[in-house]
Amino acid sequence: MPQIPAVIKHIALVIGCVSALVASAGYAYDRLLLAQNQNELQTITKSIVTRTEVSIDYAVLSAFEVFEKTDKPCSEAGQAALRRIVHSRSFVKDIRILANNEGVLCAAFPDVSTKKSPVALGNNSQVALNSDYSLHSVEVAGRNILGVAWQYEKSKSILVAIDLDAQLFDSLPSDIRDFSNTTLSIGKKHVFA
Repeated sequence: MPQIPAVIKHIALVIGCVSALVASAGYAYDRLLLAQNQNELQTITKSIVTRTEVSIDYAVLSAFEVFEKTDKPCSEAGQAALRRIVHSRSFVKDIRILANNEGVLCAAFPDVSTKKSPVALGNNSQVALNSDYSLHSVEVAGRNILGVAWQYEKSKSILVAIDLDAQLFDSLPSDIRDFSNTTLSIGKKHVFA
């Protein structure tokens, strides 16, 4: 049986070592890239959550503004005040005054408000630690958006409907925005952005 020359053995050994090195470097690169992507997604998620919390805070401030500036929000002057508040904040899309047993009493834009309100029905909601406040999936102009409700009397609430789509769009890098499906929701069922 002919013997393999030593040079060929060394070349085969070098090729094997280089192959193992390339394979392990590729694996290490993949792991590093995965870790970096996970860190980036965690940073983006924290940013989105923070921006959503700030938007909810502004919605609560808008509800306080309604309470402070309008004695009779369902009067003609009161509805004009509701519309001014909506127009002063780009993410606020509607403000509704609700009677918990009757639904929508009035709204900044009554033509886009529905008579059946999630607050009145008690569905689609997430109550905050302070039970006077709650989050709802609200339909405005045929779309589900986030509603922040403040029960300011035993049977009345102010619901501020806020749209977070643009905020979500602005928060995501173009690659994620273009090639993924990202949602904000209350629980598993009620998607609002």
